[in-house]
Amino acid sequence: MHETVDKSPVTVLDHEHLMRQTMGDEKLQHEVLFLFMAQCKECDQLLKKQISAKQMSETAHQINGCARSIGAWELASAAKKLELNPKDATLLPPLHRQIQRVIKYIQKMT
Repeated sequence: MHETVDKSPVTVLDHEHLMRQTMGDEKLQHEVLFLFMAQCKECDQLLKKQISAKQMSETAHQINGCARSIGAWELASAAKKLELNPKDATLLPPLHRQIQRVIKYIQKMT
C-alpha cells in the first residue's frame, strides 16, 4: 500500500525488509507490528509531555530503532532528527505525524 505525496509514491513500510526481519513468518510479523505500535504509542505520549532534552533524545532514539527494525524509514528519519536536536520543538509535529501515519497504516494491514 502506498500513499502519494507530491506526486511521487512514498512507501510507509518496507515490506521486504519486514519479511527478512521475520524470516517470512506472517504470525511473527503481526506480533512484531503489534509490539511496535504499543512502543510507539508509549513513546509518542512521552514526547507530548514536558521532558528534558536528554529524555527527548533517548525517546527519539527508541523510536528510530523500532522504526528501522520494521522498515519504517521515514519515521526513523524523523526520529533521528529529533534525537540529534532534542531542543528543536519544530521537529516534534512532523515526528508525531509520522508515528500516527505508520500506526494507521499497520492497523489497516493487520
